[in-house]
Amino acid sequence: MDTVPLVLTIIGALIVAAGFAYAFNLRRRGGVRVGSRPFLAMTMTIGFGTGILVAGVIAALS
Repeated sequence: MDTVPLVLTIIGALIVAAGFAYAFNLRRRGGVRVGSRPFLAMTMTIGFGTGILVAGVIAALS
């Protein structure tokens, strides 16, 4: 495996993990309302991380 796809995959996985950790922290602090700014930040973090993770996996497989 080349270095760049591996690094992309690791970075994507770390961003997704950070998004889920943020979501868990928000839930523990009393819940999240859909449409609120923290909810959007959490959703965007998980979405961007998933995109980077998928890009790394596709680059590794091609």
